[in-house]
Amino acid sequence: MRKVFNPDRALWSIVLLLLFYTFLKMIYSGDIKNFIHPNMIKYSIFGAIAIGIMLINNFLNTLSEAEEVKVRYGYILFLIPVIIYMIVKPTGLTESAAINRGVNLYFYKSLMAEEGKGGHHHHHHHHEDQHSHNHGDGEIIIENGEVIVNNENFFTSFKEFYKNTEEYKERTVRIKGFVIKEKGKSESFILSRMVVSCCAADTEVIGIRSIYKDTPLIANGQWLEVKGKLQFEGVEQGPIIIVESLNPIDKPEESYIYRD
Repeated sequence: MRKVFNPDRALWSIVLLLLFYTFLKMIYSGDIKNFIHPNMIKYSIFGAIAIGIMLINNFLNTLSEAEEVKVRYGYILFLIPVIIYMIVKPTGLTESAAINRGVNLYFYKSLMAEEGKGGHHHHHHHHEDQHSHNHGDGEIIIENGEVIVNNENFFTSFKEFYKNTEEYKERTVRIKGFVIKEKGKSESFILSRMVVSCCAADTEVIGIRSIYKDTPLIANGQWLEVKGKLQFEGVEQGPIIIVESLNPIDKPEESYIYRD
């Protein structure tokens, strides 16, 4: 039987091609990290390869022996995420959305729970002006007498602060985050970060209360680098920062903290 052009397979090939292109673009550009944890990118690569294989197989069978083929236009539904990505350019959870979502000020409790209620205090002797030692799930960094908290050691640092309050009390800390103002509080704000465990849908906003008398002069959602002294308040002895100085910064390219 003579082979003829199969419009149904041709339409499906076009849909697969656009899906394949979108996957590759998101992976190559890094946009995919706005939606999933970096540890899951390898699965997206496998998915893109699978789509590529389906595309090649379908394209090679565009010519069919069937004399009459019904075109299934339902394939076009698969293009909805492609259209959204191309037109809307999603960027993940924004700071304004995070402000409306609310912030968890007691995230360090869950960190301690993961360690099996580590109520005992380990005293670590840090060597100044050197890279810090390994504390199991990250490194404490001390430079020029300041504890540097970054994406890589964020959780490790706060576990150490909470376990060793006497050691870190009055210690200078340098940390970046965005501002969430609390209603009725003009002399403090929450220095916040967004945490992704699996994908954008499970994003949690966490933060540390920062005491700063000029809080009305800074904007909600503004990114800052804060330098200040660590203090611990309340029965829980939760960490807070007494701000000594702050500098506005651009939103970091890696604005999420990813948690394994």
